[in-house]
Amino acid sequence: MTLSTPPAGGITVEYGKLAAGGSWGNSLEQSLDANTGRYTGDWTPQLAAGQDCGTSAQSKGDMVFSTDPIADGWNLEDVNIIRVTGKDGKLDAGTSLIARAKLTTRESFYGGPNAGERIIDGVIAANLVGYKWNNGYKSPITYDPNTHLGAGMRGDRLTVQSVSIGVKKTADKVTSGDDLLKVTNVGDMFTWSLTPTLTSPLADATARNLTVTDTLPAGLLYEDSCTVTPSGVGGPIIGVDAQGRTTLTWNFGDRLATDTLPVIDICTSASQLLPAGTTLVNTVDVRADNVTYNKNQHQATKSVNTYATEGLRVQMGVDQRINFTDSLQNWSLTWANTAIGADIMPSQAIYVFPTNGDDGDDFAAKRRTYGSEYSGTLHLTGALPAPTASGGATGDVAGTWYYTSADAKSVSQRANDASNDLASGSTKWCTEADFGSAGCPASFDDVTAVRFIQDGNLTSQTQITVNVPLQAADNVAADLYIGSFGVWSETFATQPVVSNEPYVQVLGFSLGDLIWQDNDQNGVYDPAVDAGVPAGVKVQVYKVESDGSENMVAETTTNDQGRWVANKLDSGDYYVLVPADQFAEGGPLFGYGASRNGIQTDPNTDANEDVDNNNELLADGGLRSAGLMTLSATVDPPNVTGDEPLGDDVAKMVTNRLTGDDFTNMTLDLAVEALGGIKITKQLSGEGVQTFAGGNSLTFALACKVGNEDIPVDDVVLTVSDDATTVTSEVITGLPLGTECSITETDKGSADAAADAVTVTVVPSAATADLPANTVLASLTNYYSAGTLSLTKQVEGTPLALTQAEGKAFEVLVTCAVPVTVPGGDDTIATVYSGTVKIKAGQTKQLADDQGGARRLPIGTHCYAEETDAGVAVSHTVDFDSYDNAAVITDGTPDQLQALAITVVNTFDESTIVVPPVDPKDPEDPTVPNGTNGGNAAGAGGLTMTGAEGSTLAVVAALMALMLGALFMRRRRGREVVSGVTDHNASTK
Repeated sequence: MTLSTPPAGGITVEYGKLAAGGSWGNSLEQSLDANTGRYTGDWTPQLAAGQDCGTSAQSKGDMVFSTDPIADGWNLEDVNIIRVTGKDGKLDAGTSLIARAKLTTRESFYGGPNAGERIIDGVIAANLVGYKWNNGYKSPITYDPNTHLGAGMRGDRLTVQSVSIGVKKTADKVTSGDDLLKVTNVGDMFTWSLTPTLTSPLADATARNLTVTDTLPAGLLYEDSCTVTPSGVGGPIIGVDAQGRTTLTWNFGDRLATDTLPVIDICTSASQLLPAGTTLVNTVDVRADNVTYNKNQHQATKSVNTYATEGLRVQMGVDQRINFTDSLQNWSLTWANTAIGADIMPSQAIYVFPTNGDDGDDFAAKRRTYGSEYSGTLHLTGALPAPTASGGATGDVAGTWYYTSADAKSVSQRANDASNDLASGSTKWCTEADFGSAGCPASFDDVTAVRFIQDGNLTSQTQITVNVPLQAADNVAADLYIGSFGVWSETFATQPVVSNEPYVQVLGFSLGDLIWQDNDQNGVYDPAVDAGVPAGVKVQVYKVESDGSENMVAETTTNDQGRWVANKLDSGDYYVLVPADQFAEGGPLFGYGASRNGIQTDPNTDANEDVDNNNELLADGGLRSAGLMTLSATVDPPNVTGDEPLGDDVAKMVTNRLTGDDFTNMTLDLAVEALGGIKITKQLSGEGVQTFAGGNSLTFALACKVGNEDIPVDDVVLTVSDDATTVTSEVITGLPLGTECSITETDKGSADAAADAVTVTVVPSAATADLPANTVLASLTNYYSAGTLSLTKQVEGTPLALTQAEGKAFEVLVTCAVPVTVPGGDDTIATVYSGTVKIKAGQTKQLADDQGGARRLPIGTHCYAEETDAGVAVSHTVDFDSYDNAAVITDGTPDQLQALAITVVNTFDESTIVVPPVDPKDPEDPTVPNGTNGGNAAGAGGLTMTGAEGSTLAVVAALMALMLGALFMRRRRGREVVSGVTDHNASTK
C-alpha cells in the first residue's frame, strides 16, 4: 500500500490496524473448489470490523487508527482498514465521497495460520465496504467473497493467480499456423493449429494440469491419421459433449510459465453432406487447475466456410467408437443428392464389411487410412430394412437389398465395377430369397458385403440413411474394425463416391514401459547416469482374476533402450514378471539384481520412471512389479474414456494411433542394479603353519544386510593345502551394492583361535586381474602357535654321594597330550608323544623331528614326566608331573617357537653308597664307540641330547598320531587310561 496526497475539503482519511499488529489471523485456504479453481476462506473478523467502520473495535482497544501512520512510525504492512469521514463528520445531500485505495498483492501471507508461506493460486483476496452514520445507524455487510453474492454487493474479490494462460487458433492452408485457410471443399482434409501460451512475472510460476480442449462443430469430422500430437503432450481424449459435438482434449501436465508450449495440429474434414457456404466455427478452450476459467481470456474460435458442388454425397458413422468384446456394432450409411432442383438416376450403395488386412493393395475395397485387425467373426444380424429418406423426399426408400458371401478381398464398393454386374460380374449378388442356392450365402452369418439398388431416382435435396447391424463374436481387447462404403449413380457414371472411414475399437489397453540399470542407486531414472537394460530381456504379463487366479496373458521383450510394451490387454488387474532365468548366468541380466531403492509399492500412482520404480524382489532371484496395476475405463455412452494417465508414453512405445493415450499406462517401471561380491582370503601365520595347517577345514559364517534387509549367504568352507600360507574362496556373488557383511570364523581348524571378525561393504569398483567388478576382498588371519620340548636331568648331593650317579642312565617316562572333542561331544585326551627317555645327570635332550630338527607340538599340548628309574636316589622331583600339572603350549606368540622344559631332579646321600667286590677282569674302555655308557647320537623322532653327556631316546608315537586318531586317552576319575598300543620300551642307546 502507498499513501497519496492528503484529501482536501476537510475530508479525513484514517488508517487502522490491529492493536497487536499483524493480520486478521483467519484462514483463506480452507478447501479448493475444483469447479472454480478458488479456495474458500473465512472473513468473519473483517466482516465484524467493517460493519461500523471499525468504531466498536476501536472503542474496545482492539484497533487503533492514525491519519499519518508513517509519522507515527507504523509498519504499513499492518494497515488493514481505511476509514473516510466527511467534513465535520457530515455529508451534505447530493454529495458523495469516493476513495481509491492503491493496494499491491503480497507474494506471501502476512501473519495468520499460513504466515510466511507463499500465497497459492486460487486464494481469494476480498475487499469489504461498510458505512455508518453518527446517529448510530450502520449497514450490515452481506457480501460473501466465497460466492460473490450478497444484497447490495458491497464488496468485491480478486483471485490470486501467479500465472496467466491463453490459447490461439488458426486454420491452416499450407503450413502449421499460417492461418490462410478461409474456404474448404467438403470432404477435403485440413488442419487447425492450437497454440497455448503462459505468462507470469514469477519465473517459477506453474500452470497445473494444463489442458487444451477443441470442440468440433456438427459437420466437422475428426481425422486421426493426419493429426499431430507433440512429444510430451498426452491425448487426445476423444469424447462427445451434451450437444453431440466431438471434443478432443490434450493434457500438457504441469508447465512453468517460462515454458514455450508446443503446437497441436488437428486434422479434420468437412462432411460431404454440408451445403455450400456453411460456416464451421471451431472452438478451443485452455484450462489449468490453478487458474480460474474466464471465457474471454481462455477461449478462442476460428471459422472456415465450406464449398460444395451439387451432386452425390456420402458419409458413414458408427454408434460406439469404443466398444466391448462380442458387442453389436451399428454402422450408419448415409448418402444424399445435394443438387437443388435436379434429380439423379437411381443410386446404388455397397458396404464391404471390415475384414482383416483390408488396407492391403489386394483388397478391391481397400481402406485408405488403417486396416481392420480383429479376432473371431463379424456377421450381419439379419435382413436389412428399407433405407429411410429425409429432406426432398421422406419415408422408406423403394429398392432391393442384395447380399454376397464372396471373399471380401474381391468385392469392390464401386457399383460400376465390372465385377459387380448383376448378370455377368464375378461377385455373385443374391437376394434373401436366393440364400442356400449355388454361390449365394447359406445364411446371414456368411454375408461379407451388402448392396442396395434404389428403384427410382434420388430426388433433389434428399438424404437416405440406413443402419447396418454387425455382431462381433470371439474378439479380443483392442481389436479394430474400419468402415467404408461407396455410392454410385448412372448420372455420375464415372464418378463413384466413397465415404469417410470411421472405426470401432474394442476396449483395450497397453501396459509398459522401462527397465533400467540404476547406476546411481537412487531408484529413479536419471538419463545422464542410468541406462536401459539390454534388448531381449523377457517380460511376462500376468492378469489376476476376481477369484484370485493368475494367468500369463502376454510375453514381450525389451528393446535396445530397455523399453517394453504389452498391447491388447483387457481391463483388470495386472503385474509383470522378469523371470529368474533372465538374471542367471547366460541371461541378459546376469550380474544384475533388482534395485532396492526408490520403490513405490502402489503401481497406480501414475508416477513415471523419473519419480520411482515398482520393484518387488522375489526369493528365486526374479523381479516382479509390486502390487497390482489396475487398467480401467469410465463408460458414459457414447463416451468411453480411459482412466489411465496422459503423457506417460514418453518413448512412444504404443504405435497404434487409434489406442488413445487414456487407454495406455506406461508407468510400470522396474530398476535393476549391478551386483557385487565378496572374496575371502585367509592368511595363515605362525610357527605351526606348515606343520599343523595342512588339511584344516576352515568355516566362515556371513551375516549380510543391505539397509534393514537381511541377505542370506551360505557358510563358506575352505580347505588348507599342505604347506599353504594362504587360502582363498571363490567369489560370493549376487550381493547388492551397499551390502554390508560381517564375516565370522566358526571353525578355526588347528589355529590358535578363530580369526577376528571383519566387516566389509560391497561398493562399485572396476574389475581387476584378480577380482571381478564390484567385488571386495575380505582378509582374515589365522595364527598357528607351536612349541618344542626339552628334558633336563639334574642331581644333588655331596661330591661323594654324587659318585653314585656317575654313568647312570636314569629312565623318565615323558608324555605329551592334547585335549580334543570327538564326534558325539565327549572331551578326550589325545596322546601325541609318549616314551621312556634314558638320560644321564647333567644332560638335556630335545624332542626332534625326522630330519633331526626341533619337533613342533601343537597349541594346547600338555607335556609332563614321571621318573621310572631313579637309581639309588633318596628322592626325586619332576617340575611337571601330570596332565593337570603340565607344561602347556599356549597361544599368543605364534611367531616364536615356544620352548617347554621339564626338569627331573634326583637327590643322593652317602648312606646309599655300596662298595662292590673287586672284579678280577679289566675294566671296559670307556671310549669304545657304542658302548653301554651311551653316546651323543640319538635315533630320529626321540629326545636328542643337548648337554655334554650321551643320550637315550624313546619314541612312542609320531606327532601325526593326533591327526590320525590312533592314540587316545580318556580322562576318568583323575587318572589316565591308555587305549591303543604304545611301546614304552622303545629306546636307542
